Amino acid sequence: MKVIIPVHLAAAAVFMLLFFSSFAQNATTYKGTIYTFIVNKVPDHFPAPLVGFVNMAQGSQTGAQIGFLNQNQKNINGTQIGFVNNVGGYFNGSQIGFVNLSRKYVSGVQTGFVNLCNDSFTGAQIGFVNVVKDSMVGTQIGFVNAATKGLKGIQFGFVNISKNGIAGSQIGFVNIADSMRQGIPLGFVSIVRKGGFSAFEIGTSTLFLSTLSYKIGIPTLYTSVILSFNPSYTNQFAYGIGLGSMIRLNKTFGFNPEATIQNSMEQHTQMFSTLASCFSIRITPKTLLVAGPSVSWIHKDSRSGETLYKPTYSLYHYSYNYRNDLTVGTQVSLRFKLN
Repeated sequence: MKVIIPVHLAAAAVFMLLFFSSFAQNATTYKGTIYTFIVNKVPDHFPAPLVGFVNMAQGSQTGAQIGFLNQNQKNINGTQIGFVNNVGGYFNGSQIGFVNLSRKYVSGVQTGFVNLCNDSFTGAQIGFVNVVKDSMVGTQIGFVNAATKGLKGIQFGFVNISKNGIAGSQIGFVNIADSMRQGIPLGFVSIVRKGGFSAFEIGTSTLFLSTLSYKIGIPTLYTSVILSFNPSYTNQFAYGIGLGSMIRLNKTFGFNPEATIQNSMEQHTQMFSTLASCFSIRITPKTLLVAGPSVSWIHKDSRSGETLYKPTYSLYHYSYNYRNDLTVGTQVSLRFKLN
């Protein structure tokens, strides 16, 4: 079988060969230099890019390193592209690889499966695991994001951790922070050690005789895990989640809007979506009475053989069809703050 190589590809290959050959010839003027395109070992401030399986710069470098393993002992201003990229000093530019490491300050981008900076970081980390051992200014996007000494920017992932204060946002399933100087954590579980909010709540509403919920986050924005019970329903239990905010009006009163969504515990569920505008009254420093009006939408699965569940009581009730109802009612609860 005859293999035909296009003329433009052949010309490009010849050009690249001559281009890098010129660097290889000039490299002989640098004592202790190995420049073979398989293993490249060069001294401080070597003027050429390193393209090979293993690239090792014994000092600082400006330019590019492209290979399986890229190692720079001191500072680099440029790009590393490889399976493992390691910089021993300051780094300004981009690292693209499976594992990216920098021992000192980074200004730029790390993109890989694991990104680690042992100093402060300005820019973006995009990967499965992103870790900055000092302060982070910028964005972390990954499954696990950690900034040890504070964050000014955004963490977006499944687990977000900042051991010191945050001026920005955490968006994920689990958010952990020492304190929030500015911004909000948005997630299923948000734990803020200083200035955070957590509470247990027990109450009753138009839809359910009794409801137990756990709330966690910050007063500005918290999430809830909910379990409810109504003996008049065929499937008496329902579970769900909620999102709310505590707006302090004075030392005694507060405004507490909240949105929740719950599903009955059965194969073909009925769904309860509720918006509530409640007010809180402080009974003790750790106990609040919360009450107010609510609007609920009840929707059932078309495959369900059950009739649409009806509220125990309501201020207003309207049936759109056999699958959808609108109910206006009230809810009252006691909230026990944990911090």
